[in-house]
Amino acid sequence: MEWRGSTPLITNLVLFILLLGGINWLNWKALYSGTYYKLQQKRTIPVLWTAIGGSSYIIGQIILSFIYSESAVNILLIVGISILSLCTAFFTINIHRYFFINKNIDIVKQRFPEFGLPKSDRYTEQKKNKKKRKKGKE
Repeated sequence: MEWRGSTPLITNLVLFILLLGGINWLNWKALYSGTYYKLQQKRTIPVLWTAIGGSSYIIGQIILSFIYSESAVNILLIVGISILSLCTAFFTINIHRYFFINKNIDIVKQRFPEFGLPKSDRYTEQKKNKKKRKKGKE
């Protein structure tokens, strides 16, 4: 294309901002529609397939860079942007979960009574049941 000047930089920044906004919107929709819960319950696509898809994209970009360009800088930029995109997706998921939990703390504590307790105080009912079983066997 042989573009000169700041046009490629501005275009890439706009596309990257659109990527961040799109990931943020998708995470918002997935959080409030129950998709993340379904994924954790493995009722839909296994997480392994998602990881394979993301890693195959990165590997494909590296291979294409080796074939169609001779610049190692391009390869490093593609890998860096891919890793940055994955990190952004990971952090936005956790940010939305954090806000969701803070907004609905009462519901979360009703569903998971041990939420927010120190590790030593969690699962007291299970610990009591184990102690009763041990005493009953003796």
